[in-house]
Amino acid sequence: MTEPDLLQALARGEDSRHQFKRDATNADGMAAELAAFANSGGDTVFLGVADDGSIAGLDAAAVRRLNQLISNAASQHVRPPLHPQTHNVQTAQGLVLVVQVPDGLNKPYMDLQGRVWVKSGADKRHVTAREEMQRMFQRGGLLQADQVPVRNATVADIDERAFGRYFERRYGQSLSAADLPVAQLLENLQLAQDGVPNLAGVLLFGKHPQRLLPVCQMGAVWFSGTRLGDTRYLDSENIDGPLDEQFERGMAFLKRSLHKVQAGRGCKQIRTGVSNRRNQVLAEHAAHILPYRGMGTGVLRALDAWPKIDLVDEPEINQFRAVVWRTVASPPQVTGQVTPQVVRLLSVMMGEHNCSELQTLLSLKHRDSFVASYLQPALTAGLVEMTIPDKPQSSKQKYRLTVAGRAYVAQGHGNVSGPA
Repeated sequence: MTEPDLLQALARGEDSRHQFKRDATNADGMAAELAAFANSGGDTVFLGVADDGSIAGLDAAAVRRLNQLISNAASQHVRPPLHPQTHNVQTAQGLVLVVQVPDGLNKPYMDLQGRVWVKSGADKRHVTAREEMQRMFQRGGLLQADQVPVRNATVADIDERAFGRYFERRYGQSLSAADLPVAQLLENLQLAQDGVPNLAGVLLFGKHPQRLLPVCQMGAVWFSGTRLGDTRYLDSENIDGPLDEQFERGMAFLKRSLHKVQAGRGCKQIRTGVSNRRNQVLAEHAAHILPYRGMGTGVLRALDAWPKIDLVDEPEINQFRAVVWRTVASPPQVTGQVTPQVVRLLSVMMGEHNCSELQTLLSLKHRDSFVASYLQPALTAGLVEMTIPDKPQSSKQKYRLTVAGRAYVAQGHGNVSGPA
């Protein structure tokens, strides 16, 4: 970093990526700063700079002392150790020590007291929320979500008959022949800990999984169009129960809903053929319960069967999405004659409009004439539709182009002017 680069960075002020410090004397305090950066994407600490961005400067002795302090803090006061890089920038006011902290590969990083620090704006904060701590351990591969014990769950919440059927199918002997309590068998299979079933155990074999895990269910909605925010839909179902039941009901919903194809929008593609088993215990047992095989090849097989799939990883919100593009249906054909009045109406429609707005766009004063000559023929031809079709006389009623209407305009028919 050159002096002009340094001055530009300082002029932008402190933020989650840049921290200013006039000096540092405490290894524990420096360790907390380094851990916070490593847990939050990494970046830069400037030593010899006041909080307002002005350069206080350091002499050579201070730089030597601070380099030793940083080395000690990073190696002895942070767990696991960090490896920051430092370099000096000469300015008219003295030296500025620039400390580059990389984004940590082994999160979470802790101080000697076992505290986890993260950046919060230009400052740092101590992570105390259990859920946030669990997410950090999961991302670091130190804890898998499926192995977290389920609060208030007991062995009595496990469907022993379902577990017995699986056990016999998988291991070739009945529960009674195993001569061990169900609680012990669950622990041996990593489905429980200290008598408490974990998420994998409850989701696979729970009598009523959603009583203990209300978020572990599917909400399926069949929209008539392609907008997720649309209030109109053709079918919906809340799909709960153990994992195998959710799979069967989810597939049934898809099969009964896919009666026609429609165009859709995809997102930025993140394609990979590398297996990442985030929930190893769940995957291990689900492979013997659900009708699929070939662990680690699912993405590749899906892409072979249907190449137009977007795989979108959003780790900042703990979400992974698979967007399947449907084939684009041929534009609906408009049959019969379209009057100049209807063509003119189509040409002014952009989004949703009520009657008054459409009359204004067309410079028409008489509502009856507008409805009879423009609106009703367009509705009859299937080129325009109501936003509230169940309540034609609603005061909130608006109108918009149908798929056929948009296709008709796209073909160049919407640029024709007709008589008023």
